[in-house]
Amino acid sequence: MLHPARLQKFATLSRDARASDANKTATASFVFGAEISQRIIEHRKNDGATTSISYIARTSPGLWRRTPKFYRPPEQPHWRKVSLFGLPEIDGFLPPPPPRPDSEVFRDALREVKELGGKDSQIRTKEQTFIARFWKDFSYTQTPPGHWNEIANFVTIHQGLSLWEEAKLFALLNISMADAGIVAWECKYRHHLWRPIHAIRSAHEFKITQKLHNSEWKPLIETPAHPEYVSAHSCYSGAAAAILRQTIGNDNFKFRANSDEFPGQFRTFHSFSSCIDEISESRLFGGIHYRFSCDQGLLAGQKIGAYLYLNLLNTLTN
Repeated sequence: MLHPARLQKFATLSRDARASDANKTATASFVFGAEISQRIIEHRKNDGATTSISYIARTSPGLWRRTPKFYRPPEQPHWRKVSLFGLPEIDGFLPPPPPRPDSEVFRDALREVKELGGKDSQIRTKEQTFIARFWKDFSYTQTPPGHWNEIANFVTIHQGLSLWEEAKLFALLNISMADAGIVAWECKYRHHLWRPIHAIRSAHEFKITQKLHNSEWKPLIETPAHPEYVSAHSCYSGAAAAILRQTIGNDNFKFRANSDEFPGQFRTFHSFSSCIDEISESRLFGGIHYRFSCDQGLLAGQKIGAYLYLNLLNTLTN
């Protein structure tokens, strides 16, 4: 099981659900679902998710190394090797390489995140600060995929989807985000690009960025412990939005999202596109990603979601 510490809780929920099922059809559906889930767990038993590999951080200018303030070891360097859930292969869904750290494109992106994403930024607005923290989604929160499952639940309720339509939506949603995560992690550990905090603190190591050097610079939110490119949150979000957009047949859908960071507060959107644009920019506002990482993450995720919607369950009907 993926959550062995909660086996007893799951067993209790399973027993209570079956005890409350007065309808035989509902009971049969529960048993059928349990059988399918067990088969999926068995199928994924050797998918590489539990592999352990050694990863030595780079020290050359432009390459990722452990980041302040906790200098945690790299997270999940093996995840790029996990078996894909629905995509036929990975290379066709990878974004292009990031700009070189000694290029003008990189310099301009670095300047933007330095000015907008710094802890003491003078140009970031209060709303942008709130957005960065609202979509933080770090450990011990709902995480980016969990956030999108909550949004999808809102959609299913307000669209009045049937049980079958709902099951298909959540299957496509989570398979797409699972593959988006694998693609994003392949990109991260293929390119090893350094995060803004080191690119700014060591900007003097490249002539083109030396004027941006600030050895004391800090981002608004803590930098995650894995390489920069691409933004995984953007990639998850692009995939999720593509599935939701295709499912209801329209990008324009009014919904709201909550956040573990701010209980009881919500962000309201009138389209999936406006939501993923905000999520993508939140990583820039937080000082943990360059804009090109966010943009390319979104594009890669949308490509993944669009492909899987058309090809994964296209033989199934209502």
